Amino acid sequence: MGCGNCAVACPVNKLIDAQMAHGGRASTDDLLLKVSEGKCRVLHVEKCTGCKTCEHHCPNEAIHVARLLEAVHAPEEEV
Repeated sequence: MGCGNCAVACPVNKLIDAQMAHGGRASTDDLLLKVSEGKCRVLHVEKCTGCKTCEHHCPNEAIHVARLLEAVHAPEEEV
């Protein structure tokens, strides 16, 4: 649907762009996510804190925050 609730609710977006903090339109592409042409676009995934505010504010369940934690097995040192 692309209503923009997620982008406006996002605390990271609010910190980056003062207009977003007041429910306005984005004035920069430095945002974590924004709605463009009716679609939610994640612009800078590295800025996501994983708080799921966007997910909770989406009336259509169109956005899901997923985190992947991978462990790298380091070989044991020879004793």
